[in-house]
Parts: sequence; C-alpha cells; structure tokens
Amino acid sequence: MSDDNNFNSIERMMEFGMSMSVAQQMMQTMNHAMSQMQISQFKNVNVPVPTAKQFYALVNEMPQGPFTESELTGHIVAGRVQKTTMVWLQGMPSWMPAEQVMDVNKLFALVPPPIK
Repeated sequence: MSDDNNFNSIERMMEFGMSMSVAQQMMQTMNHAMSQMQISQFKNVNVPVPTAKQFYALVNEMPQGPFTESELTGHIVAGRVQKTTMVWLQGMPSWMPAEQVMDVNKLFALVPPPIK
C-alpha cells in the first residue's frame, strides 16, 4: 500500500528529481538568453552638464560680475543689490530690474528682514 504523503516513496523522489531537472534546464536556458541579450551601453553619450548661472549687476552704475548665486545673495544682504538694481544673466535679451528676473527675485526671499 502506497502512502502518497510520504516523501520517501519512490514516486515522490522521482517527481522531485524530475522537477529539479526541469528547473535546472530552465535556468540554463534563461542564463543563455540573458547572455545573448544586447544591452545598450551608454558610452560616448554627450549629456550636457548644467553649468552654474552667472549673474551680472549694475552696482554704482558699473556692470559687475560674473557672480554666482551665492555671491549675488551676499551683495543683496549687504544692500549693494536691491530689487530695482538692473541685472543680466545669459539668455536674457537685455538688462532688467532684479525683481523682474525670477532667478534673482527668489534670492530676496532668502534674505532675512532687517532687525528693528
């Protein structure tokens, strides 16, 4: 009398062995397929690296710069650059008041108000 729940039965052992053999063949087939796949390599791809913006400002009626964002913030804190100061950065057609240039106007929000 055969016990189907007994792992030691010859039928279960044969079933297990065949399952392992099929699994091994599947792994070999998958490994072979993966080794034959063409994986695109990102060699020699020219990805533009963003450069830091360079700001120019009219300070005492003289064009000054280029300034980094950090340097321009320092001039704002020191009061040398105000919202009405004319500024320019690459890509702009002409000089504009600092408060009208989004990249500069946002810097005024970073400056704490004066202590009264």
